[in-house]
Amino acid sequence: NGSTGSDGGGGRGGGGGGGSAPYGARSVPDEEDDDEEEDEEELEAREQYAKMIKRAQRSELTHVEREELVYRGGTDLQGRPSLILVASRIHAACGSELEAAEGDETFKTPRSESVALLLLREANELVGRPFVLIFLAAGLPDECGPTLHFLRTLLSALPMQVHKELKAFYMVHPTLGLRVSFTLAGIALWGKLKFVDTAGRIEKFKNKFAGAGYASLKKKKAAEAPAS
Repeated sequence: NGSTGSDGGGGRGGGGGGGSAPYGARSVPDEEDDDEEEDEEELEAREQYAKMIKRAQRSELTHVEREELVYRGGTDLQGRPSLILVASRIHAACGSELEAAEGDETFKTPRSESVALLLLREANELVGRPFVLIFLAAGLPDECGPTLHFLRTLLSALPMQVHKELKAFYMVHPTLGLRVSFTLAGIALWGKLKFVDTAGRIEKFKNKFAGAGYASLKKKKAAEAPAS
């Protein structure tokens, strides 16, 4: 992945430190909220997102890049580019650190901050056009609550203009716990969350990402498979 210049309870999370204020909690507005308040909230979200992207572009992230936590896939049948998140690697990279952290410090630990910056930087490469995210859940341990909270919060931190361009969030081989966890992610994934968890759905998924998208995924898996 190049260095130009990505999953989601509901608060606004992100990397802290380095003079950049962490994202604050972002609530889903009630129907009675004024449009002005919503506009101010979205403006703040965009400003915070822009700061984080600039920071991600300046940061040295080689130490997490080499772990291949995230990589670009191909396009789906609608021509939309995809970004693939490897959940087990993300958990291995920062799960123990997240588990030990408490409260807001969850988003200020060195490893989780680097992972957040990398995910944001790579996702930002697709911003400006419709895109999809593919979440590979296979191999994720049962005890991964802090990692899931980290990913959900990071996803919710994206401004609405980015959420509008995110057209689908495919979760491949999810457990029941993952299904529930991300179903409760709220506004971030409304109408976009798609579970790929049965033979028929997996085959449909493979056809949808025929070519570079799913082929690149299979090559990665083959390279990781131990020699017989």
